[in-house]
Amino acid sequence: MITPMKGIKETLRKEISNKLSISPSDVRFDIPPDLSMGDISLLSAFIIGKRESKDPKKLADDFACKLKVLPFTEEVSTKGPFINLKLNREEFFHYSQKTKRKIKVKPREGKNLIEHTNINPNKAAHVGHLRNAIIGDSFSRLLRIIGEQVEVHNYIDDTGVQVADVVYGLLKMRRLPPKKWEEIKEKFDHFCWDLYVEVEKRMENDPEAIQERYNILKALEKGKGEYGETGRRLSGKIASLHLETMERLGIEYDLLAWESHIISLGLWERAFSLLKQSGAIKLAENTPNKGCWVMKIEEAGKEREKVIVRSNGTATYVAKDIAYQMWKLGLQHEDFNYRIFKTYPSGRKLWTTDISDGKRDGFGHATRVYNVIDMRQGYLQRVVSEALRKLGYKKEADNSIHLGYEMVALSGKTARSMGFEAGGGTVSISGRKGIGIKADNLIDAVFKSAREEVKKRNPEIGEEKIEEIASKISSAAIRYYMLKFTNSSVVLFDIDDALSFEGESGPYIQYSLVRMKGIRRKMTERGIITEGKSKWLNNSDYWSLIHRASQLDDILQKTREKMEISILAKYLFSLAQSFNIFYQKYPIIKEKNLEERNLRLALMDIIESKLLIGSEILGIQIPEKM
Repeated sequence: MITPMKGIKETLRKEISNKLSISPSDVRFDIPPDLSMGDISLLSAFIIGKRESKDPKKLADDFACKLKVLPFTEEVSTKGPFINLKLNREEFFHYSQKTKRKIKVKPREGKNLIEHTNINPNKAAHVGHLRNAIIGDSFSRLLRIIGEQVEVHNYIDDTGVQVADVVYGLLKMRRLPPKKWEEIKEKFDHFCWDLYVEVEKRMENDPEAIQERYNILKALEKGKGEYGETGRRLSGKIASLHLETMERLGIEYDLLAWESHIISLGLWERAFSLLKQSGAIKLAENTPNKGCWVMKIEEAGKEREKVIVRSNGTATYVAKDIAYQMWKLGLQHEDFNYRIFKTYPSGRKLWTTDISDGKRDGFGHATRVYNVIDMRQGYLQRVVSEALRKLGYKKEADNSIHLGYEMVALSGKTARSMGFEAGGGTVSISGRKGIGIKADNLIDAVFKSAREEVKKRNPEIGEEKIEEIASKISSAAIRYYMLKFTNSSVVLFDIDDALSFEGESGPYIQYSLVRMKGIRRKMTERGIITEGKSKWLNNSDYWSLIHRASQLDDILQKTREKMEISILAKYLFSLAQSFNIFYQKYPIIKEKNLEERNLRLALMDIIESKLLIGSEILGIQIPEKM
């Protein structure tokens, strides 16, 4: 079974290619700007005419004469260089009913490895991390629902300077070794958020503190002594709290990969050796980077040197990224041990890399690797791909994909409501200065507002049920808001807009689906017949609605190709909006004519199936009530 528009296009492509004796790649379709012109627009005459310097309008007329008889089609007409096909509405409708829950987007072969979130395990997650995790989670859901193999990683940099600084703060400034952490009253990652800011101020003017930071960094890499043990305990505790934060929004992972394990496994040493042998990196001699191992890379038309290994022999951040990317793509022979870190309530198991315990094959060896990281890291991601290319791994370099996105800020109104001085502007993120909103605090604030609205609308239901509904609504509000903007857009998060039950929001999509459930429930309660065959009735509003619903597969394919979840988010909102406008004009419960009522109910079922598929991808759960 295949979904209507996608399946019909595939059938038409073969038929048209044969009838016109043209390549299937030249049979391209679009949606006409006005459905009164037709349901599918064929672009072949325009494409071929332009390429072969022929009159595209005359070509369209010639083609149309040969296409008078086509499957699913009852009328063929031309408009300039375009050929418009009018489909058989009744046939299309019954086809839509049979295939409403099916997806027909061709899955690609091989494994997709999606790495996202990747928060330094030294303090609480902030709202920018939420956008990263939500994009990565939704993209992995999209690929899974299409039928592709997906593996989701969360990389934990437990040997970096941020961890070293908090270890310094805990041991040297607060005198809090791990055995005393239970004395800390507030949430541990929130406590470390403030401590990190204090440490950064100390590091600005204290040479001894800076030297001690260096000592801690060396201890973290070796994993030994008080510093090493404290760093290990700190990273594990904070990473677990990050997982709890993300789980509040339905975000799960398959593997935690720890940088300390990458170092212990020697992945970088092997990668370094290969880079030197291949000539991908060279020792700088007569440049400002003298003594460093550098890679030459072109940027903005100019060649520049990127330091891979510093003159003191330490590897840069991007160096370890190159080594890890090689492992993800199956280009490293070494492998980790693995053990189960936790089991989610859904039953999904989260594994962790390990050096000494456990064993499980199957991670890594990906065909495509998507690194979800903000756009400011675009240059470093290009360095990673270029390193693979210089090593001779062109295919793997092409399949090293940067899924970038812009930053998140808070609207002035939202910032002030959360106790920040924002003036008329916004609040953005600066971890070192402690400026920004903790992810937990934003989730709490949205949940509080959702809870108040649910309680006001449903005063008769109990507190436990109110909290359950509010949790689903607040999660949908945050997820949809982070996804509805293009990746290249800065998100200016506003709680009121995110929670709007009537605007472009997650709750609006939830409301539409809850409304559909309510219609069926009321019909059952009133004994209204809901069974029986649905007969198609020619009505342009009916056709417009089902035509829009049929576009889901094309939307999913475009979303995958562009890596833009906003495409799907916008489509779901427009589909929900189209249904609600339709329902105002064509009520179901009040309709006395059985055939008419059944048709409207069947249309609602089709729309509902598409909204549910899309909601699953966006991570939107549907509550019982709104």
